[in-house]
Formats: sequence, structure tokens, C-alpha cells
Amino acid sequence: MTCLVGNAGAPVGLVPGHRRAGRQRGVSMLELLIGLTLGLVVVAVVTAFFGPASNHRRGLENSGQMYDNAAYAAELLADEIRAAGYFAQLQTASVTWQAADPCAVTAAALGWASSPPTAPLPLVGIGAAEATPGCASNRRAGTAMLTLRRADFDTVPVASLPAGLHLQVSTCGADPVNKPFVASSSAAAMDLRTRNCTNVAPARRLLVRTYFVECAGGCGAGAAPRLTRAELTAAGAIELTPLVDGVENLQFEYGFDTDGDGLPDIYRTGLSGLAGAGDNDWSNVVAVRLYLIVRSREPVVGHVDAMTFDLGLNGSLAAAGDGYKRHIHTSLVRVMNVAGARELP
Repeated sequence: MTCLVGNAGAPVGLVPGHRRAGRQRGVSMLELLIGLTLGLVVVAVVTAFFGPASNHRRGLENSGQMYDNAAYAAELLADEIRAAGYFAQLQTASVTWQAADPCAVTAAALGWASSPPTAPLPLVGIGAAEATPGCASNRRAGTAMLTLRRADFDTVPVASLPAGLHLQVSTCGADPVNKPFVASSSAAAMDLRTRNCTNVAPARRLLVRTYFVECAGGCGAGAAPRLTRAELTAAGAIELTPLVDGVENLQFEYGFDTDGDGLPDIYRTGLSGLAGAGDNDWSNVVAVRLYLIVRSREPVVGHVDAMTFDLGLNGSLAAAGDGYKRHIHTSLVRVMNVAGARELP
């Protein structure tokens, strides 16, 4: 071992672990190529794993949203159908039902009159081949429409009557017999009383709602369909409100009660056309079977829609053959306020 001699003459040894710094050597071209190749292999493996997984996840999200939209749309329509014809204490047995334009916005145009008592039909269907009302735009061809009418469940005091068309019904025996109700937007016209014949009877807003399938901006290739509602507003106009995306077909079957017992005797897609027949009168509809087809929000990679849908009396819908997934929801709904009144003794 070589020793060094310090200034004092004492030998100094090398520091343990100390090495003389050598010249550094860079990465060779071969090593660089091998490293890049291994990195590309790792990236390829990761991409091959996460690519299909990501597509699968998007497919599941699409399907889940499609089923949720179908359930929500069906529940919304079912609730509205059940409530159709609710006019509070109005004695509908003495009312003559009137056909009215779905776009009507005044009491007279809707068919409301006190003497003799007349009121608009609670439910009217518009077949797939029938003309679209002027207040509904961009209706998808081949789909049906449904107009429903009723009074709001909540009452409002006449003294602070808000804007809109309202119904006031008398329950006072001393009120004029030829004035059982008032349908108006004017508080001054509402002077009917409650059962105690002292208090002014409250009012309820009259609702007119038409449901149909709409394509925003037109139903051309690639258009996204949706369930839309055309509704009479408090301002006295018809306003369109998009409700549920992905609804692309809507069809109905109507159960007509022809013997007055509140139960459907025959189902049709519309009126029979036979004058005087029970199944040629919308006021006899006591049940509605709806067919609702909803598609996924986006096409699903690798999917080809080969499903044919059975629409009952409305026929069948051929397979689309595109990349969208589809789901059909069918419900049978009772028109409670029409059917229930017929079951009373």
C-alpha cells in the first residue's frame, strides 16, 4: 500500500471507500434502441387493455342512461294519463264533451261553457298518419301524439288569481243552477261559493299538454329525437318543453268502454269511424297502452341493431341496422278520472 507523507512527516493513508474518478461512458445506440422498443411494447400492452375497457365502460353508460330515460318517460306519461279528466268537484256526468284543437288557448276555443255545461275532452289521440297540430314543430314522422287535459291539483284564491286560464267550481246549493262552474282567466268572473255558501270557491289552473316525439332542428339524418311537451302556459300561449332525450318512437292503443262499466271492452289505435258507436268517442277511453322506444345517446362500437319491435295494433318496427342500442317500454295505464266515475253506483 502506498503511503503519502504529510507536512509533519506522518504517513497519510488513502481514505477508505475513495475511488479515483474515472471517465463516464454514455448509452450506446443499441441500448437506446432496446429501451425504446421495450417502452413501445409496454405502451402497446396498456393501450390494448384500456382501449376495450374504456369502450365497454362507455357502452355500459349508454345502456344505463337509455334504460333510465325509458323508465322516466314511461312514468311521466303514465302519471299524466292517470290524471287526465281531473276537474275537481265538477259533475262530469252532466257535461257534454267537446273536441278542441290541441293549440287552443282560450276557454271558448277549448269548449268551456256553463250553460249548457260543456268541457273539452280529457284525452284525444293523434295517430301517426294524422296531421301535426300547428303548435307542435319538428315532429318525428310515423309517431303518435297524445293531448291530455285536466285541472291542477293545487288551488289558488280568486282574490289573488295568477295569470292563466282557471276553473272555479261551485259546491253551494244556492248558486245559480245554470252556472255550475266558471272557466276564465278573469277573477271578476269568478263569484261561485263553497259548500257553506259564504266563502268564495278557490280556482285551479287548467292544464292542456300534448306529448310527442320531436327532433330539434328537424328530423334529418343524425338528428337526436326526444320526448317533448306542448303546453298551454299562463301567458296564454303554447310552449314547447323538451323532456327526455333519446325517445324516438311513441305509439298508443286506446281502451274504449262501450257499455259504461268503467272497463275497456275494445282496444283501438284511434276512433272506429262508426257514427254513434262507443269506440268512436274519445270520452269513452278508460285505459291507454303506450309503446315507448328509446335509443342510446351515442352509437356503440361494434354494435348493429338487428331488433324488430312489436308495437301491438300499431304493427311492428323493422330493425334499424345502425350502431345505436334500443329499448322498448310498454305500459297499460288506467284513465282514473274517467273510469272511476263510471264505476260509481
